[in-house]
Amino acid sequence: MLPLAMTMTPAQIAPYLWQYGVFLGIIMCLWIFSIKSKGSHWGSLILCAVLVFIAGFRHFLHTQDTWVYVRSFEVISTGILHGGTYMEKGYVLYNYILSWFCKSPQIVLFSNAFLTIAGYYICYKKYSTNPFLSLVLFCVNSINGFVPMMNLSRQYLAVGIIMFSVGFIVKRNFILFLLGIIVAGNFHTSAYLAIILYFLYPIPFKLKYAAIGMIATAFLAFTPLLDLVMSLLHSTIMSRLLRLHEEGIKLAALANTVISFGIFSFCLWTFQRYKSSIRMNISPSFLLWSSLLTLCMFIISLNSHAFDRIALLFSGLNILALSNFICVHKATNRYIFVIGFLSVFIIYSCICFVYRPEWGMPIPFRFCF
Repeated sequence: MLPLAMTMTPAQIAPYLWQYGVFLGIIMCLWIFSIKSKGSHWGSLILCAVLVFIAGFRHFLHTQDTWVYVRSFEVISTGILHGGTYMEKGYVLYNYILSWFCKSPQIVLFSNAFLTIAGYYICYKKYSTNPFLSLVLFCVNSINGFVPMMNLSRQYLAVGIIMFSVGFIVKRNFILFLLGIIVAGNFHTSAYLAIILYFLYPIPFKLKYAAIGMIATAFLAFTPLLDLVMSLLHSTIMSRLLRLHEEGIKLAALANTVISFGIFSFCLWTFQRYKSSIRMNISPSFLLWSSLLTLCMFIISLNSHAFDRIALLFSGLNILALSNFICVHKATNRYIFVIGFLSVFIIYSCICFVYRPEWGMPIPFRFCF
């Protein structure tokens, strides 16, 4: 079943952009509240509650994959734990447990949204210089932020667990981090690849290492080696994502790569300029490595859509890197950079809403009630 947006023309979708405007208005009101009351903590909590409400009570025809989650829940709730879905066993069991409490498929959408947003909030509260700014960037980022979360709910749930587990990386507790990765991997198999984050944390960021990584990425992305890698990753799910054929998907991969390059370049420039004076609750080098990983995965996604999904694993930390490096700058420059990045994200989102609804865009938006 197709979401409403995919049955409409751009001219029919455009008038519904007021919905996105209301969403941005709510964010701005909360931002003003946080500044006036000096209560960024309360502003962040209220914003998280708004996000959970929007994603948790969306209509089942809201985005392409939402219908899949609803249908899978209906099958699993009858006691069919195998054969009725291609999803991981951990996610199937999670759905089955939820069905004990409520038979309505809405419970899985709400639970996914709550757990995902909670994981992001906990990470940003601990390690962001400005948690509210991090959440705002997450809200308006249509590459790997709140908007695609409503379409890729299962993988975002795994990413939420990874974000929660970042604390174990910082504290160098490998056992607990590994446990978090195993749990996340049982919701979405790609999460196992996030194990690399633990080993990147103590490595200082150096340009020569980054250059080697970029060269290796280009070699993998644009040579026959990619076919070998994809054959190793081949599965029922991954076979749909081996190579890009649709022009729209290629365009999305290119746009994601360009914006990710802009984020990484800004973070690297800030790091090089203020290296000796940067103060954060998390290693700046680690954030740069995470941003570079996101960029590298998007570069490879130019020839293999599967790596677009892998980039999602590091995207939450990429947003954290952008937020923290923006806060390194003096107040005047900080406001300029915030306005600049928000403008890019918002304009890009509006273009996607109207002209690329097949990318899982949620405009027009509908609630379940």
